Amino acid sequence: MNIKTIPNVDNNTVTVIPEIKGSDFGDIVEVSVFDKGTLVSNAMAKNGLEMVLPVGNSKLWSPNLLFCMI
Repeated sequence: MNIKTIPNVDNNTVTVIPEIKGSDFGDIVEVSVFDKGTLVSNAMAKNGLEMVLPVGNSKLWSPNLLFCMI
């Protein structure tokens, strides 16, 4: 699995490009963004295609504000 994420803090969006190995181009991939267990945004697209998800009040990473991507 290869997931490329590109945050855009100015536009409060994150671009996600998922490439799931073992799946075919055209298979549907679902991406969800959570903040402390609360769903912030959700999108579905074909494997390998770019998704732009709105994230509202985006937060910059810092050592005191850690994020985990699974």
